Amino acid sequence: MRFFRNISIAFGAVVLTIALFELGLRLSGAKYESSLYESDPVLYTALRPGAEGWQAKEGENYIRINSWGMRDSERSLTASPGTIRIALLGDSMVAAEQVPLEKTMAKLLERRLQNEVGSSRHVEVLNFGVGGYTLAQEYLLLQTRVWNFHPDVVILLLSPSSVPSCDKRLYPANVPYFVIRDGHLVPDPANHPPEASSPERRHWHMLLGNLMNHVRLFQVIRKATQEGIPREIARLKRSKRPRNSNIIDMWLYPPSSPVQENAWQVATGILHLISQTSRDHSAQLWLSSVGPEIEENPDPVARAQFLRTHKVANFNYAEDRLHAIAAADGDRFISMESQLTEFAEHHHVSLRGFFNTRPNYGHWNESGNAVAALIVARDLQRDSFFDSQVHSGPVKVAQNRWVRDQRSSLVP
Repeated sequence: MRFFRNISIAFGAVVLTIALFELGLRLSGAKYESSLYESDPVLYTALRPGAEGWQAKEGENYIRINSWGMRDSERSLTASPGTIRIALLGDSMVAAEQVPLEKTMAKLLERRLQNEVGSSRHVEVLNFGVGGYTLAQEYLLLQTRVWNFHPDVVILLLSPSSVPSCDKRLYPANVPYFVIRDGHLVPDPANHPPEASSPERRHWHMLLGNLMNHVRLFQVIRKATQEGIPREIARLKRSKRPRNSNIIDMWLYPPSSPVQENAWQVATGILHLISQTSRDHSAQLWLSSVGPEIEENPDPVARAQFLRTHKVANFNYAEDRLHAIAAADGDRFISMESQLTEFAEHHHVSLRGFFNTRPNYGHWNESGNAVAALIVARDLQRDSFFDSQVHSGPVKVAQNRWVRDQRSSLVP
């Protein structure tokens, strides 16, 4: 009897200690990264429907994933009559987990276009951005999820990793790849979906992930095991995390090896597939690209020093080549980076960086999302396709009603 009483006392002490530790973490205001992702048999990784929690690496922001696995408000599969529906695809720059939902490029673009259209039509910009997505994953996402929402327009925002990620020798990761066989683009036979993508494993991951997102102690343990301990081991071994030089090199320079040229050929093939499937679904495709963070640095001296160090005259190689690919497929291209740079320099504004990071680093902050939304909105409004979508509604609306001072309208 005494044995069971001692066990009960010990158990109670442990529970009380954990509860006090949890209370202390909450009272201190400490926030830790949450579990927002899950394994997927096709995409390999995806946002987990219904997940919610903090993002605290860049800024501090509470994230909610909708029931469709999107960093967006709830959406219906079928749009209401008279709706112009735009699907926005990209990696973490589009997902924009670092800023509140209403301050993301997708929401700001939706609001700007709705203001332009007025009451004649309804505009929806669906955010399909997922952190870390490769070009192959964007194509698979389009095929398996995006078309279910029947968008009129698809906008794909490419990044410096989009092309290198098309060859596993340049970008080794547990992601799906495509290869060229006999002149055709096919899934890599070596692709192997993660074991955790089975329905049973995903169910248990959902339960444990949701529990962890609500218990700070579990978040501390996760941070220690995934970041703290490996970082300390690396420090003791005096080793640094290797950086993939292919990403910046392939943004700045023409291919310097057959492997790099193969990545460009695969990327061209995937973009052609995206273009073809967009036409098959009667959707207009727009491409754009966002470069490395230095390209948007408001300090021209810093940008010039970077270019001298890398012995190039400008940042344009990859963007120009992507623009040419879009033109060859008959798709639109938004030259975003030059406009972002111009705005940042003219207004002395850092479009990236947060209170807990250095300026001009990482992802877009609220200002960066706002400027990106304006650039995309402006190009869409100038295009005849969008104009025809607007005027197919019951009421004609005046164009360009929102011309105003850019600085006051862009910077929150």
